[in-house]
Amino acid sequence: LSAILTINYLLALTTHSSFTVTNTNDSGAGSLREAINDANSNGNPATMDVIEFTIPGSGVKTITVGTALPALTEKVRIDGYTQPGASANTAAAPNPLNGTLLVEINGENISGDGQPVGTASGLNISAASCIVQGLSIFNFGGITDGGALNGAITVLAANAIVQGNYLGVKADGITPGPARNDAALGLISTGALVGGINPEDRNVIYAKSDDSASAAIFVAGSASEVYGNYIGIGKDGVTDLTPEAADANGLNPPFSFGINMTNDGGNIVGGPNTGQRNVISGNTANVIFSSDNNVVQGNYIGTDYAGNINPSFTNGAGVINSMGDQNKLGGTNAGEGNLIKGIKGFGVNVSVFNLPTISYELSGQRLSILGNSISDIGVFSLNVFGNSNLGIDISRQTDTGDPADFVPDVFEQYGPNENDSGDADTGANGRINSPQLNSAKQTGGQIAVNYDLDAADSPSNSYRVEFFANDSSTIFGYGPGKEFIGAVTVSPGTNLTANLAVSGDYANKALSATTTAIDGASSTGFGSTSEFAQNVEIGSATDADADGISDVVEDGAPNNGDGNEDGTADKLQPTVSSFVDVNGDHYITFAVTGCRENSNVAVLEFAALNARDNGYQYPFGLTDFTLNCSRGDTASITMYTFSDEGVNGFKPRKFRSATNNFVTIDGAALTEEEIGGEKAIKLTYSITDGGALDDDGQENGLIVDPVGLANPTLVATILPETGIPYWFLPVPLALLFTAIYVVYDWQRHRKPLVEQDPSVRYTIWHHLRVVTIPLFKYRISFVVSKPSSTSG
Repeated sequence: LSAILTINYLLALTTHSSFTVTNTNDSGAGSLREAINDANSNGNPATMDVIEFTIPGSGVKTITVGTALPALTEKVRIDGYTQPGASANTAAAPNPLNGTLLVEINGENISGDGQPVGTASGLNISAASCIVQGLSIFNFGGITDGGALNGAITVLAANAIVQGNYLGVKADGITPGPARNDAALGLISTGALVGGINPEDRNVIYAKSDDSASAAIFVAGSASEVYGNYIGIGKDGVTDLTPEAADANGLNPPFSFGINMTNDGGNIVGGPNTGQRNVISGNTANVIFSSDNNVVQGNYIGTDYAGNINPSFTNGAGVINSMGDQNKLGGTNAGEGNLIKGIKGFGVNVSVFNLPTISYELSGQRLSILGNSISDIGVFSLNVFGNSNLGIDISRQTDTGDPADFVPDVFEQYGPNENDSGDADTGANGRINSPQLNSAKQTGGQIAVNYDLDAADSPSNSYRVEFFANDSSTIFGYGPGKEFIGAVTVSPGTNLTANLAVSGDYANKALSATTTAIDGASSTGFGSTSEFAQNVEIGSATDADADGISDVVEDGAPNNGDGNEDGTADKLQPTVSSFVDVNGDHYITFAVTGCRENSNVAVLEFAALNARDNGYQYPFGLTDFTLNCSRGDTASITMYTFSDEGVNGFKPRKFRSATNNFVTIDGAALTEEEIGGEKAIKLTYSITDGGALDDDGQENGLIVDPVGLANPTLVATILPETGIPYWFLPVPLALLFTAIYVVYDWQRHRKPLVEQDPSVRYTIWHHLRVVTIPLFKYRISFVVSKPSSTSG
């Protein structure tokens, strides 16, 4: 499409009439309004007319219009780069733009509320094949009488080209229009080209509105292409044009949506080539699918121009599919995957929107999510559901209002959805089951994955399973999908194996996966994609279960490497770890239920800690560990210390790194056990993610708990449980003794004086002011007294 439009554009330049704007007046000779009227009345609709600018003077020229400009009813090119001093951008996408725009169109005096679509926009393109370039257009908006939007440019005719503009943004490229910018660009027709693959084609586009239909680019037509633009950020690639924090549940305006594709569909946003890449960031939701057959590929979503997280960006959601069908996010070829990170709540949300009072339901279906990098998702509170940071979330919302106001008040199925047997349930994206990952192990340049797949959404019973490596998990332990490392095409089954060729070391990274149905009847060739699978850590040739303890060490555990005697070797169980204590004299077996994996298990030497638990010693050291769980999980801990010392005198204690002190584990139980003929001290207790014993103190899916068996020392320098040094005890004891003696001595001397003269009022001060110091057989006394005012 872009090639055809470019050819037509070049042919059109061969014959045309020119109309020149020479001043910033809203009307009259030399005005933009007059130039548009002249172009519309030229009488040759096949000819591409040109509107040029030669407004005298230096600097930016602002045309402030009082009433809406005429619609473009004949083919015309409006070229802001003809203004002396203006220049087109020369920086290739996605680098910051360096062009200079010198013509602004300001619509602050116009309200589009209740007006027909386009009639109150900055430019209303109502003729086919028009071109607008080199302009800054802002402060246009309003909700039309049909519920659509007026904005900077509204395209109502086919094959428009919008290139090299700042829409919703002033001529500096980083200052949003201060008034309304409900929709910067509305594409209500077919075949538009927004931006392009050449540096000079790129636009900066921004919008913010109180209406839920708003968008920087509002696509209500079909077959349009959007390439190389900045959407929601300034020309420098690092300025968030919507710095207001996104609403906690995403429901309250003002909204700043990036691209909202509704109605007809069949549009393309980005592509596999770098020059096609859009940067779509800083918006309440960056991409919204509300129509069918759209393709979004190769874009940066949520990041700055370099693909980095910018702490100043106030992103909301990454991508939302609320009612579209057969859309594609990413792809299976090089460069087609999108980079989605730095957003909040979820990377991609596919949802059902239920309106029971009018028996109507909107549902996102057959969104294929392929080859993307989704990571670094900020924890976000999603209303009554609570915190979330899923990479892909398939959910359901209900508006129970009567009448319906299209604002959900019931939130369901947020967070990871459990797989169902036979994949029979329904919902957004068919609620297709994710793979169940059983184990993963890297040997050399191969990662062998064992998994099960129970899915039923593909007409051909064939599925693409994609695998992703992550440095860290979500708070649920499902995904995200930071690095795509391979894919297989399979039919459902159990005990399936995928061998993925990789370069680099992936041991101890979190592995996740998605299921995507292969559907030949779909326009994309694919059907629905699942949520991310529950992660497993990737083991290595020396540590198969990735718990941090080598297989050789675990093989040496009692009972031939089965320390807890459950019938399975400890080295093969991610929730059972066996290791040698700090002195190398005893084995400790550490087993967990309620969380999916042990991680970073290690023995700590008490003396190496930057703290002292004076009054206690740890003859076996402390066990340090991290448990990979799901948000809020409670883990049951069982720790066997193989020793015949018995439980007498031992107390389970844990180290709190946040406060740098030790505490006793309340509710823990110590018993003596015999396992496989060997005596052991058995410790059992429970710990909850984010609870009092979780060392990081956060409900984040990770439980951290350095713990050990302590017994009292014979000599200690601190009172146990108090932190008070023993050397400090003589001080309060001496003070107490002195106070008692002083009171006793005062009473002893006071009694005979009172008996001699009852009228004497003898206070303790009279006693204290006479200080007596014994010195050998003598007593030295002196009086502490304030001199009288009459003394010399």
